[in-house]
Amino acid sequence: YELSSGLPDDNVYSVAVDQKGTAWFNTINGIGQISAAGKLLGFYNQQSGLPYSKFRQRITTLPDGKIATITDNNFICFNPADIKSSYDYPVTIDNIFVNDSVTVAPASTSKNATFSYALNTLTFNFSVLDFSSPAAIEYYYMLEGFEKDWVFAGKQHSVRYSNLPPGKYSFKVKAKREHGDYYQQEASFQFSITPAFWQRAWFYFIVLALAIGYAYWLIRKRINSIRHEAEMKQKIAETEMMALRAQMNPHFIFNCLNSIDNLIQMDEKEKATLYLSKFAKLIRSILENSAHNTVPCWKDMETMQLYLELEGLRFDHKFTYEVNIAGNGTCNSQPYSLPY
Repeated sequence: YELSSGLPDDNVYSVAVDQKGTAWFNTINGIGQISAAGKLLGFYNQQSGLPYSKFRQRITTLPDGKIATITDNNFICFNPADIKSSYDYPVTIDNIFVNDSVTVAPASTSKNATFSYALNTLTFNFSVLDFSSPAAIEYYYMLEGFEKDWVFAGKQHSVRYSNLPPGKYSFKVKAKREHGDYYQQEASFQFSITPAFWQRAWFYFIVLALAIGYAYWLIRKRINSIRHEAEMKQKIAETEMMALRAQMNPHFIFNCLNSIDNLIQMDEKEKATLYLSKFAKLIRSILENSAHNTVPCWKDMETMQLYLELEGLRFDHKFTYEVNIAGNGTCNSQPYSLPY
């Protein structure tokens, strides 16, 4: 052993072996203890409660099994059987602070403490009830449910967890002597943090159901809107067709076609051609006008003129007609349009 292995000092002045084979040795920094198996059990000095730390004199085993040594001004004698093995000391959780203010007694709530979602910041203070060499103790901790492996804390005696999510946890802490073995007893504290109502499964189910319902409502609304739009377009088309049929009297069309056929049968091709030309022009004019809500006055007069000319041809000009327009007698200068 050397300093890096945990010895209190590289210089050993004297060694004594007790009845169990444990070796006790003096150094300038205290009395060391090594088991018969060669395990460094610890060392003792003023921090451990001894009146002195520098032991340069001889250490010996008395006939009654006690260990005795002297210093410059003190005689020290102890029974090794009364000294507990340094690795039998328990690791304890001394204090638990919740949200940096509320103190929880670990002993009274070690089975399972419960905290609300708002009390989710915990600080743990821990130590080992071994006063032989507290400066040489190293700590390891782990919060099961939050951490997967042990965390090395060094010689730090506390750890703080902030904003823990809801769940079940078990805080564990263990310790070991520097360059030595672990203490046999660990400390643990079980607790749980309850979720807020908006973190519970039933709340997620309600939100999901509302979202699905709202999405369904939007889809249905869109479908109804599309259907309504399609129905309106269909009605408009039907109305346009009715208007077109109203403008083009079936009897008039049938009479015109019969007249054209009669002219062809009588071999009056020029009249048939003229009749057909005017009829085609009238049909085109009606179709063009049907695409607009209003038409200019002159356009409407042009259509009416074609209608009258066709009727005159069909009746072989047996009637006369006259169109009178108020004002200057023409529609070309009129600034208004007529509904169609």
